[in-house]
Amino acid sequence: MIVQIWSATPTGVRGTLIQVEVHATGGLPRFYLVGLPDRTVNESRERIESALKSSATQFPRGRIIVNLAPADVHKEGSTFDLPIAVGLYGASHKDMIQRIAPLLSKTAFIGELGLSGECRSVRGVLPICLELKRQGFTRIVLPIHHVAEATLVNGLEIVGISTLREVFDWLHRGCPKGTSHDSGDDNSSKTRSPNKIKSPPFDGIVGQSFAKRAMVIAAAGHHHTLMVGPPGCGKTMLARSVRHLMPPMNEEERLDVLSIHSMVDASKRNHLQGGDFHQLKRPFRAPHTSATVASLLGGGPKATPGECSLAHHGVLFLDELAEFTRNVLEALRQPIEDRVITLTRQKRTVEYPANALVIAAMNPSPDGSWPDSLLQDEAQQRRAIRYQEKISGPLRDRFDLFVEMDRVDVASITESNAENKQDLMNDEDSLLDQIQEARNRQTHRYGCTLTNSALTAAQIKTSIKKHPSVEPLLSQAATSFGLSMRAVHRLLKVAQTIADLDGSDFVTTHHVAEALMFRPKRMNSTPVRETRMN
Repeated sequence: MIVQIWSATPTGVRGTLIQVEVHATGGLPRFYLVGLPDRTVNESRERIESALKSSATQFPRGRIIVNLAPADVHKEGSTFDLPIAVGLYGASHKDMIQRIAPLLSKTAFIGELGLSGECRSVRGVLPICLELKRQGFTRIVLPIHHVAEATLVNGLEIVGISTLREVFDWLHRGCPKGTSHDSGDDNSSKTRSPNKIKSPPFDGIVGQSFAKRAMVIAAAGHHHTLMVGPPGCGKTMLARSVRHLMPPMNEEERLDVLSIHSMVDASKRNHLQGGDFHQLKRPFRAPHTSATVASLLGGGPKATPGECSLAHHGVLFLDELAEFTRNVLEALRQPIEDRVITLTRQKRTVEYPANALVIAAMNPSPDGSWPDSLLQDEAQQRRAIRYQEKISGPLRDRFDLFVEMDRVDVASITESNAENKQDLMNDEDSLLDQIQEARNRQTHRYGCTLTNSALTAAQIKTSIKKHPSVEPLLSQAATSFGLSMRAVHRLLKVAQTIADLDGSDFVTTHHVAEALMFRPKRMNSTPVRETRMN
């Protein structure tokens, strides 16, 4: 008799259905595990044998063949320990397995086993549960540590177990529902709304009204932003404020975020798990300048997601952008543009979403300040130009907004701090409502959750309605600023977001003029000291 048990393995942010077939016959004791298993799967025999003995059950005798189908899909990880153990147990209890076979046909098992029979955590539980639901399964048996995570998927009956012995007892009772955790419609019945932030988004940031306006535009239209300014002018505080300006995530976005974080090793997971689902905040990732291409984009033997994907639907903050190595910076061009990362390994190809809002910050020169044109120090200006040239033109062209900042003078800090703070407290609700309304206008216009920054060239022509006076201004701007066609498209997308914030159905010259203010003026050119009115 062949015992068939269903399981699954994570592949990227999706799951792959795997059937575990166990065939036990007489003959000399031999154990065969086939179906492209990796070393971790091959080592499961020793773990399972000890777990069975610790659960008062003997390892089946004779010639045993375990097949993981489909045979052409590479199997890795410890996810298959539990289904293989259940299959071996079923080979010794054929009457019991035959009796509950109809129930097992819609039941999947995942989990790692310890030598004592303890069921341990595995990676990718949420993507697996989502795939099982798509495949028509109604029940999943998994380690009890993952019950809260798995119940986020409506319509699946979740059975959480602590030991292998509990699984065998549950099978003998005929898979009763009384011992399971049915997710049902629990998530939909909970109408809790995300908590409002307790402090204004720009609390503690004095001055820099131009940069604050850029953060509002970035949050409203999901526009990548590059800030250039001396140390201490508020770049990091502004970048951290963007997450609080962005609208709360919907249920689909929260599941996307949790699915990606579910792929990370348990030791690296953060608070994004389990019961905080309805209060889940957008991710904020700030990798160090020593980060490698693999840590940012993803990779490694298991093709795990990198920082770009872990920041999906959130903010990826690249502080001290010019201090990253050149190959890392150039590798960021593709995910910034395409918002997806494809990792190709020897035996498989996986795809991770990377729709993160990229906020970058850098100093204008090695010493951290803008060169003073009044001093006519050519050596200082050359050093600043060389420092800014670390950011290549193609990468710089991926940013929609450029914010050039100066230090706030001491008088502004001491005299205006209390007044600015009070103004922001009073304006907080209207500011967040304005951004939410701009997002709603984009959803209504495009018929989906698409933002202005994600528009293609074809969509720009059909979706953005321009006032007749806009075209001459665009032609003049392209000539004066030397804008490429990509830069012109980005300029239009920023202008459309400004129009959405104003509640306008048309992009006017006023919106384009404001968008032009966020084009670079001192990057990769001879620095000329300017005075910007905040």
